[in-house]
Amino acid sequence: MVLICRGPAYGNRGKVVLDFKENDLSKIGVRFDEAILDGNDLGGRCENDHGFFCSADLLCLENSGGDDADRIAVKEIFEVAKEECKNGPVIMFMKDIEKCMTGNPEAYAELKNKLENLPQ
Repeated sequence: MVLICRGPAYGNRGKVVLDFKENDLSKIGVRFDEAILDGNDLGGRCENDHGFFCSADLLCLENSGGDDADRIAVKEIFEVAKEECKNGPVIMFMKDIEKCMTGNPEAYAELKNKLENLPQ
């Protein structure tokens, strides 16, 4: 049996064009920049095969500052962590950080490097 993953892969960029504010459990209609396997036109709101209904928890907000904002965020996080390490062990929990940095491999590499070089 072959399992085919349908829908957008992590890292695909798009714009929310259809949301259901009155129903938090509904999926969100996103118009992706590239055609999506099993995509649709979101009821005429985008080109054929560019639309897809996604769960909100699978989406990552793209910041308007781009790469620089990611680097600044990583720098700030680790400045705090470095200070806190002086007082004892620190546990950092960054849920889904890889998903949010998918489009910025340089910032992700910087994040990994800083994690490896934290004082122990």
